[in-house]
Amino acid sequence: MKAFKIISLILTIYFSINYCQAQISEGGLPKSLAYKLPDDFAVLNLKPPNVDSLIKVDESNDSKGFGYRFGITIPVNYSINNSGTWYDLPENNGRIWRLKIKCKDALAMGVYYNDFFIPPDCKLFVYNENKTQILGAYTYANNHESRLFANELVYDESIILEYYQPYDNTVVPNINISGIGYAYRGVSNNSNKGFGSSGSCEVNVNCSEGSYYVDKKSGVARISVKIGSDLAWCTGSLINNTNNDCTPYFLTADHCTYSSGNYATAQDFNQWIFYFNYQSATCSNPSAQPTANSITGCSLVSFGLMNGGSDFELLRLNTAIPPSYNLYLLGWDRSGSISSYGRCIHHPAGDIKKISYYGTPLQTDTWSIPDFTCATNAHWRVQWAQTTNGWGVTEGGSSGSPIFDNYGRIIGTLTGGSATCSNPSGYSLYGKFSYHWQSNNTSAYQRLQPWLDPANTSTADYGISMAAHIPAASYTNTPTIIYQNQSVQFNDNSTNYPTSWYWLFGDGGSSTAQNPSHVYLNSGSYTVSLKATTGCGNDTFTKIIHVNSDAGIDSEILDKLVSIYPNPVLNSFEIKYPSGFKQGAYFQIIDNIGKIVRQDILFGTVMEIDISSLSKGIYSVKIFSESNVCLKKLCKL
Repeated sequence: MKAFKIISLILTIYFSINYCQAQISEGGLPKSLAYKLPDDFAVLNLKPPNVDSLIKVDESNDSKGFGYRFGITIPVNYSINNSGTWYDLPENNGRIWRLKIKCKDALAMGVYYNDFFIPPDCKLFVYNENKTQILGAYTYANNHESRLFANELVYDESIILEYYQPYDNTVVPNINISGIGYAYRGVSNNSNKGFGSSGSCEVNVNCSEGSYYVDKKSGVARISVKIGSDLAWCTGSLINNTNNDCTPYFLTADHCTYSSGNYATAQDFNQWIFYFNYQSATCSNPSAQPTANSITGCSLVSFGLMNGGSDFELLRLNTAIPPSYNLYLLGWDRSGSISSYGRCIHHPAGDIKKISYYGTPLQTDTWSIPDFTCATNAHWRVQWAQTTNGWGVTEGGSSGSPIFDNYGRIIGTLTGGSATCSNPSGYSLYGKFSYHWQSNNTSAYQRLQPWLDPANTSTADYGISMAAHIPAASYTNTPTIIYQNQSVQFNDNSTNYPTSWYWLFGDGGSSTAQNPSHVYLNSGSYTVSLKATTGCGNDTFTKIIHVNSDAGIDSEILDKLVSIYPNPVLNSFEIKYPSGFKQGAYFQIIDNIGKIVRQDILFGTVMEIDISSLSKGIYSVKIFSESNVCLKKLCKL
């Protein structure tokens, strides 16, 4: 099994060299709605699976603490080339392609693509039959280097795909469907229920028990896990690193990547779906399915095996997280200290986000079931406590969820246990974060430390709000009075520690340096913008600068009016110039090889210039005023 896991990791790294946007959509409505087109397009009916036989297998696996299987993928071979119906919109407004796929008694359906490419300016929507749930538009921005993709669940037994292509667009799309997800438990398509199948004892995260976790709860997500043909629910969390650079690391359990004797492959990871903010807005269960923010795709970073290790998985999401999601990168404590009280936030049975509380000190234990035994004493044993709004426990689907200490820091990830709503006094076992840190193996790919604290400088991290770490872009430029053919220095003054910069100078020039210089060859007004970026987001600051014409040296005008004294000079000298030039005047000191060693704006009519730090020699002093330039020689003793 270890060899299989390592091979899977290698494949994952290969398929995830290039990170790009995943399930982040543009919005809007399908064209068929605007044109009120009839539903006269191709319909494909799938044979539903034998749900009874699937549930029999689930009953056995659920008792072992594996991921909570909620569905399977039905293999198909549908594409935009061999299925569906094309329709030409009137007045050369483009074309649409539509396909309906039905599978009787499905609680929800998903689409898994083995070749996915949307050309620029084209759009793909996915929606249910009565059009109450519309996903998309998926666009060119959703293309991934692996050409793999998956849609989040549509809560119906039928699903419609609609692709729009502008009239003059001839780029060929690839919409090849290799599997249709069929959900048979762990979801609800009943609008009067709107939430999942967790036990009645569970407590919604926005009850009073979660008041301390107002920001932290947004770091926990439900995962739609794909392992071959199996689909399962697990839980995991975004996690911070000591660089505070918003790298989208995500922590869950190793056993969430295992099903039916196989581990998830690199291709499977690219089709995992992460549901953030899937929760009730209040303490009560909602009357309709809550809306979530989702991202598709991840890559495997490191792991601790459930058989012989501490059962963790560190992933990296395929895409930067949109600031609009308003998420939190959770902190951690790797010291191994025993926590006396704390909480767990999780998605039991794939349900909306719940919270459970423990009020007695954690104990050290070892996870062991037939065929799978974790490392000795690598787990925390937790006893749950009754609270104001219930007696929250963990269930299938909670696997991989974080357990927090009394400071709200992650100290473990859920493997399994005996606690249920009918047996709330049972226990849950969490792989110790301190063991995940560096005890599974000496390899970086089986430890957390190389990724979360590369310099190994910290024992704890309190997490960060992503919104609070979006940079505020700003810059200054020197000089502020600019002439053509003059070097202008731009200085980044952005806050919140940006990690990359992109400058547009307004004349076609650009730079990715933090503090670039630029020369304007022509006079005029230019819009200069700086885009400052961190992993948390980006911000752009723009202002207009004016470049004046350089009329050349006019010794007859300025030479008689401007003087420098003393000359030769030892430490400092004065520039005297007429008051009529003071609004636009500045100077440069240039050495004998043409390098500008000092430049500044002239203030008043007399300005003292300190040059004590300059070497001995002959310098040029160039004074600029409006369109006139004066040149003086200066001897430094």
